[in-house]
This record gives sequence, structure tokens and C-alpha cells, in this order.
Amino acid sequence: MAHDHLALRTARTYVRNYASEGDELMSRHIEAMDCRDCDAFLQLAIDAFHWLNRADCQIRSEVFQGRTPHDPSVDEALATLYRLWMRPCDTAERWISLQFERGHTPDNLNEFRECFREVKALLAPSDEVTGQIEAMRDQAIEDYQAGRTQPWEVEEPSHRAV
Repeated sequence: MAHDHLALRTARTYVRNYASEGDELMSRHIEAMDCRDCDAFLQLAIDAFHWLNRADCQIRSEVFQGRTPHDPSVDEALATLYRLWMRPCDTAERWISLQFERGHTPDNLNEFRECFREVKALLAPSDEVTGQIEAMRDQAIEDYQAGRTQPWEVEEPSHRAV
């Protein structure tokens, strides 16, 4: 029987192993590419945060140094951008969870989550500030208004290359 040759049986085994291994490799490749896409998405968030933070710091520095008058509409524009930055964070967290389920951890996860914490804190209503933090804030405002503060200098954030 032609189908009972040792060479044919061996070839059949190797071809089946090769084919099944190829399917597995492609599946892992797709997962790895998805993890890279997740990393790239998180990096977009990080970069956007750094640009927004840079603009915020620069504008506030100019106001504090008296080079430009305070404009509440600029404050609202910044707040709107921070809220807009937060919108895709639920999607990012679901994507991160999927990577964890697959055994992957995005390279820039910690930096993304630090940006998230900062934006969340910036958007927290000021009436939620209580206790010792509230007292420190009020003292800082009083010291500033009385001229008992040092000039504020903007520290340029470091940026990662994409």
C-alpha cells in the first residue's frame, strides 16, 4: 500500500507538526503585535500628557511671573484638554488587561499610570481637598498673595523618543 510507506508516514507527521506549529506561531505573533500596538497607544497618551503638562506649566509660569494676565478661559481650555485626555483611558485599561491575560506587560505601563494619576488629581474638584492638604494650600495662597514666596521656575519634562 502506497499510503503505508515509512517515508510517507514520517513526512505526514512532519508536515502536520509544521502546519500546527505555524498556526501557533502566527497566533503568538498576532498577540505580540497587539502588545506592541498597546505600547504605542500608551506612548501616545504619555507624549500627549507631557505636551499638555508643558503647556500648562509654561502658561502658569508666565502668569505667576506677571508676563501675561490670568485668563480663566485658558484655565478652562486646559481643563477641557485634560478631560479629553482621560476619555480613552478606560479603553487603554481594557487593552492592558488583555495583555496581562496573555502574559504580556506593556513596557511603558508604569509611566502611563503615573500620567493617569496626575491628570486624575488635576481634575479632582478643589472642594475634595480637606484636612492638612487644605491648610497647606490655603497657606501657600496666603504666602503668595503676601509676597512671601520664591519665583517659580518651570522644569522642562523629559521626553521619550517614540
